[in-house]
Amino acid sequence: MDTPSASDHLSIVTDDAHLKSTIPSQSDPFISFNQPQYKSKSNRHARSSLFRNIESKIWITALILPFVPIAVFAIWLPFNGRYIGLESKKIGNSSLSQIEAKVVDFFCSVVIAPCIVTSFDYLWFSYARVLAVNEVLPKDSISIEALASTSSTDSGSFDLIKVWRLVKTRKWTLFLFGLMVLLSGSTKSLFSNVIAYEASNIVDGKTEFVSLRSLAAPFPPWDQSPPYSSSDKYNFSITQRADFSSQFPSMLTDMFFRSGADKLEDKYYIGTNATTASLNALPSPVGSLSEVPGYRLSIDCRAVTPTSLSMVAMSLDGNVLLDLFVGDDPAKPKNTAIRYSASFTGGLQTAFGDGVTGATHPFVGFMSDPSIEDRLYLGFLSTLPLLGGENNTGEPSFYGELKYLVSNQTLAMSSQPTNVPRIYYAWGISCKVARQTGFHKLERTDAGSWKRVANASRYKEETDLPQLRISEWAWELGYRVPGYRAMPGFGPVFTNTAFNCSAWPFCEYGNAIFSYEKMALNALYAIGNTDRMLNEISMQNTGQNGIFQVSGRILEQRYRITYVPLILFGGLLSCLCACLITFALLVYHWRKRSRSFRMWRKVSVPRLLVDAVDGLRDEKDFYGVSKRDNTALREWSEDYDVRYVECTDENGITIKLKKVD
Repeated sequence: MDTPSASDHLSIVTDDAHLKSTIPSQSDPFISFNQPQYKSKSNRHARSSLFRNIESKIWITALILPFVPIAVFAIWLPFNGRYIGLESKKIGNSSLSQIEAKVVDFFCSVVIAPCIVTSFDYLWFSYARVLAVNEVLPKDSISIEALASTSSTDSGSFDLIKVWRLVKTRKWTLFLFGLMVLLSGSTKSLFSNVIAYEASNIVDGKTEFVSLRSLAAPFPPWDQSPPYSSSDKYNFSITQRADFSSQFPSMLTDMFFRSGADKLEDKYYIGTNATTASLNALPSPVGSLSEVPGYRLSIDCRAVTPTSLSMVAMSLDGNVLLDLFVGDDPAKPKNTAIRYSASFTGGLQTAFGDGVTGATHPFVGFMSDPSIEDRLYLGFLSTLPLLGGENNTGEPSFYGELKYLVSNQTLAMSSQPTNVPRIYYAWGISCKVARQTGFHKLERTDAGSWKRVANASRYKEETDLPQLRISEWAWELGYRVPGYRAMPGFGPVFTNTAFNCSAWPFCEYGNAIFSYEKMALNALYAIGNTDRMLNEISMQNTGQNGIFQVSGRILEQRYRITYVPLILFGGLLSCLCACLITFALLVYHWRKRSRSFRMWRKVSVPRLLVDAVDGLRDEKDFYGVSKRDNTALREWSEDYDVRYVECTDENGITIKLKKVD
């Protein structure tokens, strides 16, 4: 069968201009020139049908491209609560280890996102290299440099040098092409970073044994009488003395303004038999501890009227000793009185010599027998019978009916100034502190400290009576609360927050409601906290003594997969803009009905190489270019202007690359 000649092709074009797309050329990707060509009408109609089919596929693809990001945005936004910001949002209820979360993040960033963007890149730049440079656009010339950059671009990037080569041509199609390069690069970068992971919850892992240092310190027996140095008794170093001398008054001052009773748990002072330093030294993965030795202190009080009271002033402004006997203790034989002593620095002139009638001062008395010091007396000393009046009718309280003792101290006060009263009224409550040992469960807080798990502690039924070490520091430190009328000692500390009045803390005793229970609970907190301070500081000198092991649970940090809505929105917006640019170029060339559009002639690197050899080989200044150095070659490519034109030769109507002078 004969192959049609070139004139036959020309006659086909002449007869039917509308069927220009049926003209085969060597650049036609859909027609093989190894097959014979026919002049029959059926052959022409078949080719026309083929091109219409290809054109329809191009349009379908171009229409689907913008629909994809729009559909994703329309589906995603309602599920996201219409929030677009930088705050990350979780994806599902994932709970992954760090390695698993890293794998998911890596897979999304390196595999899924690049595959999605590569699919779009293939379509975007396949279309753009057909529509941006052809025989219709640009209408005048472009440089070989810009044409080479266009043909070699098949994906987006932030290569500003390449974009500048396209933009500086001042051709709107190449400007859109350069913008598409940036949009594609932005889409890839945003999609690759939209998925992340963050720490979510912490779960229990394996169990290990960890070491703690016991809080209990071996203190020597109390075999001294005031005045003495408690710091010497505990064998404190200079640093330890300084630590306790600053911590202890600070605690008392804080209690004067903020109730210690409010810091108790169900009216118990609960402690852990482990030093704070050893707990804080545990590795951070240890999140919980089981069976940690601990204890709790409780206080039991009852209203008891003193049977006798004596006051001894060592000098006018020196130390004062206050002794009182309290009887009818159920734990003692009948009519057996317990002696309580209170000693404080500063004379009676300081406490009662201010000329104020009816001055009332609280005091704290401790048992005078150091071997069984487990009780204290929380009392009041006044110069007027404020409690129950002159008839001493009594006053109800949480711990029973209170009555005062009238004590004539004329003989003891003979050496005192006349403004110091001689008649005193005393009343109060006798309290006993008990201790129960047991075990706690501790958990680490977000701040890294430890807290006891509520309702997880268990205690032994039996109790013991702890030694009240706070008594040793009443005289030695000479603490006095803020206020010029305050009596030295612990009494004002325990009573100040036990008053309830509108002008607190400046309550007048006669105008306020007083809680004896809160006063006792304040004392319990001070006793427990002082004991803890002494133990903590004393254990600083201890080496490996008192080390014990408990069961610790190692926490495992879990992670969840998240995404950033603003980054996802930016990626979808960049993708949509690139799709719209592609669609706009397609509509423009469909209206122009250019041959490159109908033949879908893509300017790729091989196509540009063939076009340059075919169209420029006869140009005189094209020869010898290969001998130039890199700089000269670059300058030549910037200045050598060309454009695609539609030509007719022995092969019919073709698209050739020609130099523009």
